[in-house]
Amino acid sequence: MSHEDTSFIPEHLDQQIEHPAASLAPIDQRLVQELRQEYQADAHANAQSLQRAWERLESIKRERALQDHVRAASQPLSIQEIQQRKRNMKKDLKQETEISPRSSIKRTMSLLVAVLVVAIIVGSAAFVFSMAGKKNAAHTSSNTAGQVKATATPVVNSSGIYITYLADWSTTVISKLDSHTHTPLWSYKSPGTTVNPAVYGNTVYASAMNDTTNQPQLMALDAMTGKIRWEAVLKSVLSSNAPSSPANMGYLTTPVIVDGQVYVFNRAGTVFAFDANTGKQLWTYKSGATALVDGTIYPSGAPVVSNGVLYGALERTYFAVDAKTGKQIWSSTIGAQEQVLNGVQVTDDSVYASSAAVSQHHGGMSLQSYVYAFNAKDGQQRWKFSTQNWVNVAPVVADGHIYFFERNPFASHSTLHALDAQGHEVWHNDYDTDLYAPIAGGGYVSFSRGTYDHTNGKVLSYTLYVLDAATGKTSWKKDVVADPSSINEGVLYTQGANRQLIAYDLKDAKELWHGQYGVDLVDKMGSHSASVQLITVIP
Repeated sequence: MSHEDTSFIPEHLDQQIEHPAASLAPIDQRLVQELRQEYQADAHANAQSLQRAWERLESIKRERALQDHVRAASQPLSIQEIQQRKRNMKKDLKQETEISPRSSIKRTMSLLVAVLVVAIIVGSAAFVFSMAGKKNAAHTSSNTAGQVKATATPVVNSSGIYITYLADWSTTVISKLDSHTHTPLWSYKSPGTTVNPAVYGNTVYASAMNDTTNQPQLMALDAMTGKIRWEAVLKSVLSSNAPSSPANMGYLTTPVIVDGQVYVFNRAGTVFAFDANTGKQLWTYKSGATALVDGTIYPSGAPVVSNGVLYGALERTYFAVDAKTGKQIWSSTIGAQEQVLNGVQVTDDSVYASSAAVSQHHGGMSLQSYVYAFNAKDGQQRWKFSTQNWVNVAPVVADGHIYFFERNPFASHSTLHALDAQGHEVWHNDYDTDLYAPIAGGGYVSFSRGTYDHTNGKVLSYTLYVLDAATGKTSWKKDVVADPSSINEGVLYTQGANRQLIAYDLKDAKELWHGQYGVDLVDKMGSHSASVQLITVIP
């Protein structure tokens, strides 16, 4: 949630955005997060290790059983076995030539049943392809993160609402809700407080960080059952360039899945590619950039894949590599000094990005920022839009516009901009609070704003906004503590207070349904800080 805070410095901006405390001021949220990482209990470590061991044993048993079956099937037959099979074949042939009238009727009925089964299969296939078409259309009309659709869309049989929440201070749950009843269908517990899932076809791919071992991992879950299919554990990456303790640079971005491959990007500037079916690592690409700049870790945005090319950005470097091989196509750096890129978005033949001034940790520092458009073929700059305040996240690209907030944390002021594809401003709105990022899709833009009493940790006011994307005029607003999370098929999904998930009709603001999920967590300061952290909807 976005709260007013005149002394905010983005020490760990990515973690704050991903895991906000529902009832703490941002400066207190940072303190709680640091305390959690520093003093989190390891009581579940042994239990988790034992569980993984049992899962591994079960996997080995299944693999051995499969191998035994294959080995038996491929074993050469003896002469006696061959002769016996010949006798059986002759016997079967003789029986078939002596068909009674009753057997004839049975065969006719069997044929009719077979025709009926084929008809059912054909009808089911048509339904599946129809659902796949709906998903593809939904991704085209609703772009909440400015991402382009995959170059190949798989058959979808994983419709549902996928959420994440903390089960305790060291475990995150991925849960699937029924699209109609909104009740949980399955839940999967992953070690760590940072888990980023993405749904593709009939699989949920998720990146996670084990806070106990500092090891990043990538996993694939069956979207129908929540059972793990494979897991890849990467080496820990610690940097000694941090001012105090070593910085964990192994955190992975949300997985990107295209054409049978899974891509993730870490803070150390390395892109990893895995086989989506097996989890086998295919290639790595080192960008030469790092998220740790002058002692501060900045967000490393997820890569974007479009037309067989993977695009990414980190620090001052942005690049393009062949998505199949990992070979570099081009790499470039922005001309503005002391700027940090916030990731990229790609549409058609343009790469969009933003950069912000490196934090100097004081109120008189520069907040100069830029929004860019680059040529996707060679990385050459097409245009640059200058702002006087921070732009701390990648722009959102949807409905032919580029949306972003420029913000002044020291003056509690933000401006929401809408640019066209040529970099010309279409409209802008000013707000008297510190705001981060909107979401957009279906012809609308949404965000939330609030005021906060820092002395007692109370929300003074909170409003959910929905704007007309073409004009910037307010379509509707509600005085409710809820942050927009995603837009899908005319529905706005929001993260509400007290672990609420609330769905609104995007056009008329009518509440469609709401539910409470997860578990209630009370930290050492007595605050109830549990919340639904991420919402992904697959129609």
